[in-house]
Amino acid sequence: MQDATRELVEQYQAGNQSALGELVRQQRPFIYKTTKRICKRNVYWDKDDELSIALIAFHEAVEKYEPGKGANLLTFAHKIIQQRLIDYFRKEERHHHLPIDAGKDEEEVEVSKIERDKAVDDHLRRQEQLEMAATLAEFEERLIEFGITMEDLVGASPKHRDTRENLLDIAMIISHEDDILSSLKAKKQLPVKEVMKRVKVSRKVLEKGRKYLIAMIIIITERQFASIKDFGGIKDE
Repeated sequence: MQDATRELVEQYQAGNQSALGELVRQQRPFIYKTTKRICKRNVYWDKDDELSIALIAFHEAVEKYEPGKGANLLTFAHKIIQQRLIDYFRKEERHHHLPIDAGKDEEEVEVSKIERDKAVDDHLRRQEQLEMAATLAEFEERLIEFGITMEDLVGASPKHRDTRENLLDIAMIISHEDDILSSLKAKKQLPVKEVMKRVKVSRKVLEKGRKYLIAMIIIITERQFASIKDFGGIKDE
């Protein structure tokens, strides 16, 4: 496994949710080709359930993968995707020929319902995780427009709560200043002088917290990133 991929896996398994988004973004072609090969037909992201199942299976593979055990991530992920798709095909075949509860007594039906509910809950949870990963990947692409990478953001995130809360307060103020926002998004640079006129803060604080501040402003002001406010500790007004 490439060092960069290994590092992303390790970061995600250590709790860095954004690493999953980057892995999904990098490996979408692999997920697509694997699904197409197993299905033996063309598949489409906005149409076929098989690709959604493959994405969930890839997420499962990332969670379960153990870098020190030989096989690389993609080999392991291929196996998981194949297993999950085969399970899906078998389930679909059963549903086409036999009612889900046919031939079962009342106790078996109840157990079946419990298992089915759990499967649905698990599916929804994984879908939410995948949606979050996709949002984080989109957020990273947005940051790159401002010359900021996710690694930059992690490194620039204030370690002290007071500093973090101070920058969040500044971000909240700027989010209501249309002229500053327009300048920021047009020039892809924080207009430090203008910010200093509106907020009692030193240039040193703004320069040091620039990357974190820009990231928080993007999350606050762009609706598609509302779901990641919790990651930045942002409270809705």
